[in-house]
Amino acid sequence: MNNTLRDLYQHIETITQEEQAKHSLVEYIDTHMGNLHKAVTISSASPSTAIFEFITSYINSAPDYLSAIYALALESKTYSYVKPFSSLACMFFIKPPEILLEYQGLQRLLYQAYLSNRLLEELNDQITSFGHPLSPLDISMDNIICHALIGDRLANQLDHLVLLSLETTVSDRSVFDEPESIRALEQMSKDNWQDVKDKWPCFSNDLSIKLQLGAY
Repeated sequence: MNNTLRDLYQHIETITQEEQAKHSLVEYIDTHMGNLHKAVTISSASPSTAIFEFITSYINSAPDYLSAIYALALESKTYSYVKPFSSLACMFFIKPPEILLEYQGLQRLLYQAYLSNRLLEELNDQITSFGHPLSPLDISMDNIICHALIGDRLANQLDHLVLLSLETTVSDRSVFDEPESIRALEQMSKDNWQDVKDKWPCFSNDLSIKLQLGAY
């Protein structure tokens, strides 16, 4: 898993450097500003710059969340349950779903990051239903904004893919009945997850500060 995450960081860095030379995403944003979902409002003198910064931050957050979830799963003795889901989130980057093959560069990475982050969001909610969440992951607003930026048609398809993946992935739920795992999950969530947030600053990030949802 560590090697996969290292390769993912490098892949994102390579695509980002290519964007700096080609400006493909910047051009896409500029030409589609008029089609931006009406639910997204931008409090910035340069809306296209704000969107670009949000997208790049959102993409860069994906491997950070994957790294953190991986480490917390090991620490809480729940990795046997989390592993197939974290592997699937990585696979969204390694082997893009067919519906994303027509896209390239940072645009495709945005959609892949959305798949990964939505999967981790749903996974954390699912684990919470077993007793205690695995992490203080709270990226629902960022994912909602990303959904609006992508557009309902494609974003709904990606959401469906995430939910289908969760439903069809087989994993070992018995780990949440183990006293050792229960104690570890309880301990990690103490003091409002402060130790976890100190160790993994990504859980305290606020990517949506320049973008917000307006009224429909």
